[in-house]
Amino acid sequence: MKRWQRLKDKRRFQDIFNRGQTWSGKLVILKSLPNGLEHNRFGFAVGKRLGKAVLRNRIKRRLRECVLQIPLRNGWDLVFVARQSVTTVKYDTLKCYMRELVSKARLLGDEE
Repeated sequence: MKRWQRLKDKRRFQDIFNRGQTWSGKLVILKSLPNGLEHNRFGFAVGKRLGKAVLRNRIKRRLRECVLQIPLRNGWDLVFVARQSVTTVKYDTLKCYMRELVSKARLLGDEE
């Protein structure tokens, strides 16, 4: 994932959490807000209650890789919040689940 695709600013995260739409599921919560750009930006929130730093970073890497495999509509800021159950699922299950969640949010790129 390129640097310009990442959300790092705390104010932008707060803006998305306060004004964005939310879709929740068993493994991940998706929050989205239009950004007015021609590309998407992504943020990943993994709380300390999920485990130590090694596990949290592994979860973020898996979430990032899943997002890159899904065709998305452009112009959105997306934040994925991991839940406790994400630590025990396999990569393929997580990928399918995230695709369904993005589809529920109507952000898939192949939908017209």
